[in-house]
Amino acid sequence: MVKTVLFAGLGNRLFQIASAYGLSRKTDTTFGLAIVCDEPAHNIRVSDYEFLYSRVSTECSLDSTSVLPFLQMSVVIDICAKKELKIETQSTFASEYEDFENKPLSEKSVMFGYFQNEKYFSGEQNRKDILALFKEPTECLAGELIFSAVQKYSHLDLDDMYFIHIRMGDYMYPANRGIHFVDLRTYYKRAIEHIRAIDPNAKFVLFTDSPVAYKKLYSNIEGDIIDIIDEKNPVVAFYMMIRCMKGGICANSTFSWWAAWMNNNPRKIVTIPSKWFNDESAYHRGHVLDMDCATTIDVGE
Repeated sequence: MVKTVLFAGLGNRLFQIASAYGLSRKTDTTFGLAIVCDEPAHNIRVSDYEFLYSRVSTECSLDSTSVLPFLQMSVVIDICAKKELKIETQSTFASEYEDFENKPLSEKSVMFGYFQNEKYFSGEQNRKDILALFKEPTECLAGELIFSAVQKYSHLDLDDMYFIHIRMGDYMYPANRGIHFVDLRTYYKRAIEHIRAIDPNAKFVLFTDSPVAYKKLYSNIEGDIIDIIDEKNPVVAFYMMIRCMKGGICANSTFSWWAAWMNNNPRKIVTIPSKWFNDESAYHRGHVLDMDCATTIDVGE
């Protein structure tokens, strides 16, 4: 069994799970979870994702020995050592698929990293399986919260709309700003123009973690937005974003990357920014967060 460590925000966790799945298929074995971490900075609680974790592996029990209150590498190493598990790490923040393309993985392998590359789980069968694995929950608390949000925003015909994702929040923290904050004012305007050139009647709904503060930086697109979906729970916001069936304008964020990827409309229009990090060392042999179905728009810096 190939296992993975889940940490950071929802988008990163989906990459971690999907990549472990893809590599397990390649090595003809099963996959599961080794360690799951709460992440207060991303509003992540293990309990919010029990529906997803239970789909990943019935063999993995999220007991007190496998759930950490926050990520500490030393603790991860210690737990793996006690279980005689071998940690397989990446060479860079945004790993190239080649890191693992020819690496032998055993039942004792534990993947630890971000694995932000669609190549880890490419292929039509992988896509079908991952769509089923990550499908919108109808059971448990998460399903109830999503149902409530659908009723709350029932005045919006999301089937006929595009999402715009603006991520500020933790990107504005001093410790993160130098790496993750990219000025996307030009990108958003160009992306809107790109979509309207194809679909003149395009309607946009905004998803953001900063429904007031975004106006100070992105006032140039305020007039293009019909409404704002303001949901603090990331699971609810994520599945509401997927319901925007026309497509969307992704931020430099794995959160909206996955929402666009999960949209199964073959005619969707999706854009992604040409720049994802300020720290160029985060790139390894180029841009790894490309998406086969998306158009890359220059951020204009």
